[in-house]
Amino acid sequence: MNEARVQNLLSSHESIRLEFKEARNAIPAFFYQTICAFLNREGGDILFGVDDRGVPVGVESAEADRLCSAIASSTNDADFFDPPFMLSPVKSVVDGKILIIVQVPESSLVHRYKGTVYDRGADGDFKVRSPDQIARLSNRKQNYYSEAKFYPYLRISDLDERTINKARNLISARKEGHPWPSLDTEAMLRSAGLLARDFATGQEGLCLAAGLLFGKEETISSLVPLYAPGSTAEFIEGELFRTIIHLTPQVTPQVTAQVTPQATAQVGAERIENILQFCAVPRSRDEIQDLLGIQHREYFRKEILIPLLQAGLLEPTLPDKPNSPKQKYVRRSAPS
Repeated sequence: MNEARVQNLLSSHESIRLEFKEARNAIPAFFYQTICAFLNREGGDILFGVDDRGVPVGVESAEADRLCSAIASSTNDADFFDPPFMLSPVKSVVDGKILIIVQVPESSLVHRYKGTVYDRGADGDFKVRSPDQIARLSNRKQNYYSEAKFYPYLRISDLDERTINKARNLISARKEGHPWPSLDTEAMLRSAGLLARDFATGQEGLCLAAGLLFGKEETISSLVPLYAPGSTAEFIEGELFRTIIHLTPQVTPQVTAQVTPQATAQVGAERIENILQFCAVPRSRDEIQDLLGIQHREYFRKEILIPLLQAGLLEPTLPDKPNSPKQKYVRRSAPS
């Protein structure tokens, strides 16, 4: 992990997206509940070997690898997480002390830990027991993550086994010891969260992402009418494993303007400069969105605000109250 980002996390306060755990040689209590809550809410970072003040205390060197392995194994175990979501902790050394950083992305699915759904708020993790609350959580995700939509009549037989094996080979070459090569297709799809139970309806099945990632040509054509039959899907390895499905050339220009706000993942140098100049004085989220002409709040939060905060370019005026309606953001002063 980037050293500057680790230092930025340590200089921050615990929040809805950041948790410190003073763990030296064992998995701390409620750790997996926090992972479940992060998956269900906005994602975040968990730092082992750091006290509540953000001061590194370190993890015992003899235990670091074992703890990383235990976390990866448990998050991929269906007896713990439903559906599983394998995480890969990384080690980082700060001031001679070993830290373990667990990056938890926001999931497009609702997850349970040992049968219980957890969510996260300003005061920490909490259980979600009401079926109505779980349904609202699921609906919120499906409204934003269209790939999480369940298709009860989509079958494993509609998927292309050669494409699935290609994904196995790619992940095996990239990460030694990854479980996918040893799993059968159904277990692999469950491990990836592509075959799961929809907590809003109680149905179990494949989601749209499964069909788009691994579907046969006729399957993808049915799911995406604008798909160009005969084109070759592109598999791109990086921080995220991506598949690009090409649309028919004549419709691509018309749809590009619609999908760009959701697909763009980089803030852009000119945009960053404009934001930093504007935030020489504290500005609210709405003010920054108005400056950029962006109406989509979730897109702004994920693709612009969070990257600028994580890069240390902006800082909140109320770091202890991340969800305060009075929250504003200001350009971080260069160190003297």
